[in-house]
Amino acid sequence: GNTFVTTPGAEQLLFWAYTGPVGSGTTAEPLDIFRYDLASGVTQRITNDSTRYRYLETDNTRVAWRRATTTGLGRDLIVAPVADLTAQSTFSTSMSVYHLSDGLLAWIEPNGNGTSVLKVNDGTSTTTITSVATSAPYVADGRITFTEYGQTLVWNSDNTRQVLLNSAPLYTPAHDDGVAF
Repeated sequence: GNTFVTTPGAEQLLFWAYTGPVGSGTTAEPLDIFRYDLASGVTQRITNDSTRYRYLETDNTRVAWRRATTTGLGRDLIVAPVADLTAQSTFSTSMSVYHLSDGLLAWIEPNGNGTSVLKVNDGTSTTTITSVATSAPYVADGRITFTEYGQTLVWNSDNTRQVLLNSAPLYTPAHDDGVAF
């Protein structure tokens, strides 16, 4: 997988790749993250251990990715600024899904009672939007669309919530221009 990150004056291609023994025939190999600088032609390895780093997302300010063991256990959410990918922070050790867009990082993690907590981080602070989320969050234009108690809602960065639909589809097909059901 890969994510194209554009930063003023220094375009980069961020990607993850298998880094275990060649020809081992297993998919339980380590995966690491690399950065290729288009201007200099230099590739830099960002992660380097016996772990699986993948599923990159970016808003061109921050990059988020998943970290798991080579056995597939663990779902750590790792975040770093585009300007310094080695300055990594762990935002969750149990997330199931996340999305990063327009300065907002939203993720779901189990809360132990069969439902999920939806959290958002704006680069400064983390807020819990709901403790009963039932869908993956969709992030666009400073808003997060999600489902809760059979309704589809939107959360705004001023911490307000609005019901969009008094039903919850199995999934929310969404795009930058809105939400379609």
